[in-house]
Amino acid sequence: MQIATALAGFSMAEADILRKAMGKKKTAVMKAQKQRFIQGAKEKGLNHSKASKIFEQINYFAGYGFNKSHSAAYAYLAFRTAYLKTHYPVFFLAALLTSEAERGATSQLVKYINACKEMGIEVLPPDINASEFTFTESGGNIRFGLSAVKNVGEGAVQAILESRKKKGKFSSPFDIFKEVDSKAVNRKVIESLIKSGSLDSLGWKRSQLFHLVDKMIDYAHDLQKMKTSKQTSLFGQGQVDLPEVPAEIKAMREWDEALFLSYEKDALGFYITGHPLAQFGKNLKRLTSHFIGEVDENNDFKGEIRLAGIIASIKPLKTKKDERMATFILEDLTGRIEVVVFPDFFQKFYEHFREDLMVLVKGKFLGEGEGRRVHLSHIIPLAEAFEKQARRVVLKVFLPGLEETIFEELKILLDKHHGVCPVLFDLQTPHSYRMVVQSIEVQSVKPSEEFTKSVEALLGEDSVLIEY
Repeated sequence: MQIATALAGFSMAEADILRKAMGKKKTAVMKAQKQRFIQGAKEKGLNHSKASKIFEQINYFAGYGFNKSHSAAYAYLAFRTAYLKTHYPVFFLAALLTSEAERGATSQLVKYINACKEMGIEVLPPDINASEFTFTESGGNIRFGLSAVKNVGEGAVQAILESRKKKGKFSSPFDIFKEVDSKAVNRKVIESLIKSGSLDSLGWKRSQLFHLVDKMIDYAHDLQKMKTSKQTSLFGQGQVDLPEVPAEIKAMREWDEALFLSYEKDALGFYITGHPLAQFGKNLKRLTSHFIGEVDENNDFKGEIRLAGIIASIKPLKTKKDERMATFILEDLTGRIEVVVFPDFFQKFYEHFREDLMVLVKGKFLGEGEGRRVHLSHIIPLAEAFEKQARRVVLKVFLPGLEETIFEELKILLDKHHGVCPVLFDLQTPHSYRMVVQSIEVQSVKPSEEFTKSVEALLGEDSVLIEY
């Protein structure tokens, strides 16, 4: 009782008054509820005696099922939490993200970052010139904290922040080492900062910065030597010239999207500036039964569930009979979930259990609080699933003003993506007619993301409908 009242901010006397008041109110409320319960039970076919007995069992459990002092403490905390989230959502969520980052709860971070998006709050990427140690408010949004970047310890973050406070914002990657000891900010720290996007504001591509790491480390060592020599020298201050950046690094292109996002995930534990699944757009919803975030909201599913995502991590296991099985984390744009692979299915689909592979998973969902999981029954690479699961493709063609050259280009595109999936043409004329037809020349295609993008670039957005 003392612990609970202390948490709630009440004195023992105040808590006793509150308990008595709650007791009187409860008696009145329960009396009214009993009448409603018995009346409802009668309508369901139960007699008065049996309904009254059931209600008394419920009432008895309510007397001890959750300790009153705990109820008061949790009610008070729930009120304060709801108030902060309602009136100070940015600061509240920044504190929540900081708490989860300190626990290393990546799945919870993804969940709350998605919650921020739903509330119109953007979680900005880490930035060596703007981020603080923790997640912080930044112009109505939330700035990622440097301490949440993997392999960047507290000492390195504090050294960077102290240098920024003393010298101002960094203007080049070499500025970082003018005040910071290279022992605090070493190669591992710099590489993680680059991969996470923390150095993007310096104006260099991540690929370029990655190829400058050796020069940055050498520059840091030269600065350290000069500072050491100053302590014993009676003469001039000395100077270390900035390294010259080779032309081939200046001309270097950025990493391709897959590598760019893969490195970002390595450094942060999840994707923040983009997601590999985003390329599939609306087709992803047509292929699946749910997004993972929707499973979070409602665990009452029956039968098979279909989820698409990326295999984030795999844990090999063995049964008591020494049979191989596994669990893995499946991640999509809305969250993460554990997938269990029993021996029969592990043996059947062994080649598909690879980290970073985008897959379509079918299985039985089991909601068990935080232990929710999917028991896998089928798995297939996502690109293959888009092609094999498609029943037909419908191309919407808006006829007025359409030039003959467009049809010629469309014919070339369809021939290029020849496959076995039937293709139909939805010919539309406003206020006149609409006709769905099949071409004699082109009757089937191979539906892929490249195909969809190419056709939509020619016929317009939403001109491709893939039915699954």
